Amino acid sequence: MKKNVNKKIMVSFMSVLLILMSTILPVNPLTVKADETTDTLVKRVKDIYNHMTETEKDDVEAAREATGKLSDKDVKNILSGVGINEDVLDNDDFIDLIRDSAELVYTPGNELEDEIDRVRTEHGETFYDIFQGDLTVDEMLAFFSAFEEKLESKVNKDIMKIFLGSTSFEEKIKETINELTEEDAEFEELNGVLYQNLGIGISGIFTVKEQFEDKLGNVATQARDALLNGAIDAKLDDSDDSNDSSGDHSNGGGSSTPTDKDESDTPTTPEDATNIIVDADDVVTETTPDGSKQTKVNIDVDQITDIVNSQEEVKEITVTVPDDIDSESTMVSLPAQAFMELESKNPNATVNVSTKIGTYRLGVNEVNMDEIAASLGSSNSDNVNINIEITQSEDTDNAVVENGLESAAQVVDFKVVAVAGDKQAEVNNFSGYVSRSIPLAQMSATESTDTNKLTAVRINADGSLTPVPTVFEDGTATFLSKTNSKYTVVKNNVSFSDVSADYWAADSINKLGNKLIIHGKEDGSYAPDEATNRIQMTLLLVKSLGLTASGKYDGRFSDVEDDAWYIESLEAALEAGIVSGKEDGTFDPYAKVTRSQASVMLARAIEFTGFDEEKLDKSKTIDKFSDREKIGDWSKNDVELMIEAGIFNGRDNGTIFDPNGTTTRAQTAVVLNNYLKFIDFIN
Repeated sequence: MKKNVNKKIMVSFMSVLLILMSTILPVNPLTVKADETTDTLVKRVKDIYNHMTETEKDDVEAAREATGKLSDKDVKNILSGVGINEDVLDNDDFIDLIRDSAELVYTPGNELEDEIDRVRTEHGETFYDIFQGDLTVDEMLAFFSAFEEKLESKVNKDIMKIFLGSTSFEEKIKETINELTEEDAEFEELNGVLYQNLGIGISGIFTVKEQFEDKLGNVATQARDALLNGAIDAKLDDSDDSNDSSGDHSNGGGSSTPTDKDESDTPTTPEDATNIIVDADDVVTETTPDGSKQTKVNIDVDQITDIVNSQEEVKEITVTVPDDIDSESTMVSLPAQAFMELESKNPNATVNVSTKIGTYRLGVNEVNMDEIAASLGSSNSDNVNINIEITQSEDTDNAVVENGLESAAQVVDFKVVAVAGDKQAEVNNFSGYVSRSIPLAQMSATESTDTNKLTAVRINADGSLTPVPTVFEDGTATFLSKTNSKYTVVKNNVSFSDVSADYWAADSINKLGNKLIIHGKEDGSYAPDEATNRIQMTLLLVKSLGLTASGKYDGRFSDVEDDAWYIESLEAALEAGIVSGKEDGTFDPYAKVTRSQASVMLARAIEFTGFDEEKLDKSKTIDKFSDREKIGDWSKNDVELMIEAGIFNGRDNGTIFDPNGTTTRAQTAVVLNNYLKFIDFIN
């Protein structure tokens, strides 16, 4: 049964992680004593472990073992990817320190105190050598104490956003860090000490943690879920104990009388009020001509109106079809008026249909009722219904296998059909991204789900596959696309003959190769040091964003024919505003891309997809580069955006940007991976 997680529980769990992170920063044992913090931490972690199942404990131990097995090169690759200074990376003792510290996150409470002491003893001198006494645990604890208090305040304020998915704890963490370092001179100085000695600030600590989790893959995900479940149960027990001892709740001073209704069953989250749970009596199951079962659900406009009128703010309405309703297909029918009612409340709201087969999230602004009514020959939308269909389908052309891939989920056909009387029209193309989800197939006991090797794909009519932006969480693939079609999730295991496991950009190259975004040469190599040209960069962005052209190329470039092999992708990029030509009317497709030009293209891509400005690190600017004067005015703002977003980090330990230097294929893979993670298009 899925736990109902309230904000206090989540903040409590985050607090454990934050105190852990501050406690494991080893220092010279003579400079500070933090036994009280250690005792508190150990007690809390023990409590979490006492509330975990044996399976959950095994999951955490697996993550601990996997972390300990990371090679020095693995750890260096993780740290170099977040901008750690090169001279620090060359310190083998520092690499050992980081690996041992990362293991502490997965250490059981009964071993934690001894392990903290061991890490302090073994690595205290290394830490002191790096910071020369400029950083102490006391200073870190002061920051994290203020951090925890401010984070809880933000969570209380934005709990609806967090539950609805429009923001996340990670975003709140970064926002809190930025505000604290801006408001408090001591914290700003602490941040500066970290930057000066390590090359990263406080936010970089969290980035390192995320990079370790990315490297460990599903092992880290399972461990995190296990720890969270233990923290939730521990907090629930604390709440129960508090309620049991909170005093007399009786009327008139007598003994308290338990109520008939368990308060834990009462909806407590904002989304409960906007969730329509379909009852078995509300559905009609029919057998389609091909012999499959289809569940039909009709939603009355009054149900939507009641929700809209009862809520101050409505971001989504979810129609949930329970798993025990057995059907290969589900169709939820909503009157056009329901969409219009919701749009009048919030033009950016979504109508969600959730089934065991998959989930569809359709923005109300993606359904133009006037156009649909006209296409159906109806004078108005009163008689129009919008049917959202989610159907378990098949890979009839064996496209997955034919493309050398493995299936990692069932094939699901997503459709939106407008109906008026006996007329109907499929709604296939959307102006913005539409989100859908598919559950992953159960892996065998010997398999692990490495999401870096997975991506959702659209199965095209010609048997080809188009990768789409995909994020994985809790055994579910959530992907974005602008068209309806058949979708599935595939597994890939690509490797390139000239990219060794310890190559600095290997993780990004292999990850994007597995996600069908980048490809190698015919001889099986990748040529990482080869320069990226303009059309290659264009193709990579189009693939990364899952774009398709809606129109025909208009012949605007004198050096691009309308039958060029890349013309459809170029047209898609032109329609999205990602690329433009040169002043002489050419596109110059095979010209090398400079770092400034790449920044401009990525900035346009960010503008096209949109992004959360709170994720930008405003403390990072181009002022840190000694060659900043070489950055042209035409690209300066875009380069700064790339630096604030952490997409580009500079060269020579971040001392120069090298705006006119060419972007190699390896560098392109790294910045593209950074970009897609920043806009939440991949994990």
